[in-house]
Amino acid sequence: MASSPGGAGQGLGGGVFNLNGTLNVTNGSLANNTAAQGGGGIYNLGLAGIGTVRMSNSILAGTFGGATDDPTFGKGIFVAD
Repeated sequence: MASSPGGAGQGLGGGVFNLNGTLNVTNGSLANNTAAQGGGGIYNLGLAGIGTVRMSNSILAGTFGGATDDPTFGKGIFVAD
């Protein structure tokens, strides 16, 4: 999996938005992604604890999230349930 640099996402998850799914990133790279609200690289929303993210031998770099630049919004990965 490789992502391409681009402009800011309009909301959540600049690289990937995962809702109640299983996301596996193996030998991949998510780089230079931005989300306006949170989860610059990945935003994982697992209602009732269902969503899962697994990263193995992968790179998450140059990601930004949150209009206020608040670290609680997850620059690289934001996980919510």
